Amino acid sequence: MKTCHTLVALVVVLGLLLWLSIRAIDTDSSGFDRRLAEIDRVAMINNAQRRDVLSARVGLLRDYDSLARQRDGLEGAIAILRQGQKNLSSATATIDGISVLIKQQEALVERFSSDNALLQNSFAYFGLFTSRLGASEEGQRNVPAFSALAAAMLHLTLDTSKDAAQDVATRLDELATQAPAPSDARSVKALIAHGWLLQKLLPEVNGTLKSLFALPINSEVMHLREIVKASQNTTRATATTFRILLSITSLLLLAILVRLGHQLHARTLMLQRRAALEHKLAEISTRFINSRPDDVGRLIEQALGELAIEMNANRAYLILAGASRQIYVWSEDGAARPLGWPYQALALAMQFRQAGENIIRITRTDRLPPGDEAEAFLSAGVRSWACVYRNGTDGISCLLSFDKFKTPGRVPTRDLGLLRMALDAMATALERRNLELERTRLETRLQQAHRLETVGALTSGRDSWLRRDGGVDVRVRKTERDPAPANPTCRRKRARPD
Repeated sequence: MKTCHTLVALVVVLGLLLWLSIRAIDTDSSGFDRRLAEIDRVAMINNAQRRDVLSARVGLLRDYDSLARQRDGLEGAIAILRQGQKNLSSATATIDGISVLIKQQEALVERFSSDNALLQNSFAYFGLFTSRLGASEEGQRNVPAFSALAAAMLHLTLDTSKDAAQDVATRLDELATQAPAPSDARSVKALIAHGWLLQKLLPEVNGTLKSLFALPINSEVMHLREIVKASQNTTRATATTFRILLSITSLLLLAILVRLGHQLHARTLMLQRRAALEHKLAEISTRFINSRPDDVGRLIEQALGELAIEMNANRAYLILAGASRQIYVWSEDGAARPLGWPYQALALAMQFRQAGENIIRITRTDRLPPGDEAEAFLSAGVRSWACVYRNGTDGISCLLSFDKFKTPGRVPTRDLGLLRMALDAMATALERRNLELERTRLETRLQQAHRLETVGALTSGRDSWLRRDGGVDVRVRKTERDPAPANPTCRRKRARPD
């Protein structure tokens, strides 16, 4: 983590050094160029927006998406200009004034968009109903009134003065007093409604356009441009200051590089230690691969001792949970382990474990919150504790743990991750030994069953004998032999077996 902090500081200093170098060389001309470009962009977007407003007014612009994009562009350019001129009060005031004018322009554009949409819609319906009524055979007597209204409306589109608006209102009143044909009544009513709407909207829309074009945005933008140019000329005089800062930053960079060198050396030693641990793990795994079942226990104790030395621990133990619980312990001084301690370690691992992780590390047990866990470590004399484990169906199935009861110490989490290999190798060796013992037990039982089957076959009374009765050979069982005659001289001779 310290190396990461040093690298971050190094990157920051290098960035500062690069920034100072650029500022010392070109005196931030690129920054001023960007601001001037944004100022020109504001003027360009403003002119484009006014052009699109005029196009929308005459019906050449069918949608207002470009007006929305131009509004966003103006706001983004103003935000960039604010960031670039925070320390220049005159430019900030001018930018604030431009921002206020742009807000007013946005409100006018929004009002224009709404009114112009209604205006264009009413124009379309007004022209539709005028054409329909003019072509109607039943409404021929009202054609002069329709024509006069259309002419007055056309004049109002070009001149929105009060006289022109009053002329349209007069034509609408005259048309309303005339009795239309029954088939044209609804069309005439709709025509009059849209006519009144146009009579109202046309002056309002033109008034909105006049207010919009009266905003002095372009003049304020040009004033801001002059301020930025003056600030650019003033900044060039600070190049000497930046050169001094550049020298100081170079010395700071040198100090950081020296510190980074020491940290890299320490990291190299840590990697060497990690490589030695990996070599030891490979050696232990090889032993278990070539081991006999009778040697597994001895090899596990030997591996625990070697791993404890690599981990700078005072005690190491392996616990297999489940029905056939087994424990293997190695201690540096050979002293007897605390009463019930390794099994307490299994219970503590169940409490401290987290989902998705098979590693637990407690650097200082005396800093744990008061409770049963801290009391368990204290009674066992454990000052630092680390372990890796394997999960089973009912919890932790196998635990490899290391204790320090002399002095507390920090164990890197990455080293504990490597110890999973050792845990897997030892657990696999024990499983293989258990399977081998089970196989031997099953073979012994099978041999005993075969022997019992043979003895049963010999003693089952299935062997037969032959005896001759009346000149005929008869096969009888042993249990069915004739009883001995009363007279020994009359005893029959036993027939020979086949």
